[in-house]
Amino acid sequence: MPAGVFVDEGLGRGLKWLLDNPDTQLVPWELLLWVNDLVPDEGTLLPALTEPTRGGHARVTLDPATWTAPFLEAHEARSDYGTEPVEFANAGGPTETPHGFAIWDGGNGVLVYAERFDAGDIA
Repeated sequence: MPAGVFVDEGLGRGLKWLLDNPDTQLVPWELLLWVNDLVPDEGTLLPALTEPTRGGHARVTLDPATWTAPFLEAHEARSDYGTEPVEFANAGGPTETPHGFAIWDGGNGVLVYAERFDAGDIA
C-alpha cells in the first residue's frame, strides 16, 4: 500500500487550525503533570496518567491567545506557549516526582499531547 505524508506546509496549517479551532477557544486546554513511571505512546489515555496529590497542585489553564503562531522546525510544526515558564504550586504533602506533562482538552474529552521528561530531568 502506498504511504502518504503530511507536507511541511500542511503541518503548519493543521496546527494553526487546531489552535484556532472554535472548540479550543470555548474550553481552553489544561496543562497537567503525571507522577507514575509511564512512557506515553499513541494509545495513551488520561486515566493512565496519575496526577500529583500534593497540596495546592492544580492543572494550569492554557489561554488560547497565548500560543505563538505555528512555525516549522526540522519538518515538525511547533507552537510555543507564551514566553514565561509555567509553574505548578506545591503547598506540602507527599513527595512526588513528575515524570512528564500532558495537555488535556476537557471540552472534547481528549488527551491532546503527552511527553515524558528526559531522564536527566526526573530526579
